[in-house]
Amino acid sequence: MKLITLQQMNLMGEQAAQLPRLRTHHLLHDDTREPVQRMTIAMEPGTYIRPHRHPHGWELLTPLRGRFVVLQFDDRGAVTGALCWAKRTGCWKCPPTSGIPCCRLMPAGCCLR
Repeated sequence: MKLITLQQMNLMGEQAAQLPRLRTHHLLHDDTREPVQRMTIAMEPGTYIRPHRHPHGWELLTPLRGRFVVLQFDDRGAVTGALCWAKRTGCWKCPPTSGIPCCRLMPAGCCLR
């Protein structure tokens, strides 16, 4: 069994703050060939996940703590959606055709992907 504990999220936040990209992750899957791959991602203010796509499957993001700004883009790079995303706002499912960048608003944010 793999757990995501408050202590682990705190440690990941401390580690992320020391890294150039201001984020770190912890894999929950054992092998990259597994059909379902999940990870926790700790992000600090100033990090930016550039728009990217997963053309062969959708992506589900679940905030565990903190607040995030999430933008959705179309093929031309135009913003088609935006949201302030936090634990109380629930999960966000992104279809394969959408670009999904994300940036942090508050310290010690962590999400499940």
